[in-house]
Amino acid sequence: MNKLTWISIPAIAVALVLAGCGGSKETSSPPAVEKAPEAPKPAAAEATKTAETSAQEAEAAGQDAYGKLLNAFESADATTRSSVQSAVDLAKAAKYSEALKELQAIAAKTKLTPEQEQLLKDVIGQVQKQMASSGVQGAVQDATKSLPIGK
Repeated sequence: MNKLTWISIPAIAVALVLAGCGGSKETSSPPAVEKAPEAPKPAAAEATKTAETSAQEAEAAGQDAYGKLLNAFESADATTRSSVQSAVDLAKAAKYSEALKELQAIAAKTKLTPEQEQLLKDVIGQVQKQMASSGVQGAVQDATKSLPIGK
């Protein structure tokens, strides 16, 4: 064996003996671990509550606008009434992008009265608000889930 091995083996043995044969019989308790203060829960809860409130307000306004839109198209031809009903059903089912496409198609290919045109614009605006609101609410919920608050 080489010289380094002959020197390192006894050095390791001496170190192990000294570590194992401590002169003091006192055992010290491990240092106290302090729990980190929790982040304020109300901030996350408030953000979630605000997003939910916004979504509920947008949905309530949308329901009113949907009814008005359906009433405005009662005298329209069957195809147009069907398209309007389909768009409203999609919006109520939270399929906002599909509802928006349907509403825009109605606006583009249908001859509208001024009242129908205004109501259609209003509903398109409501659907866009609901789409944005649902996106914000989803983002807040995702962010809240990823935080270590309350775990």
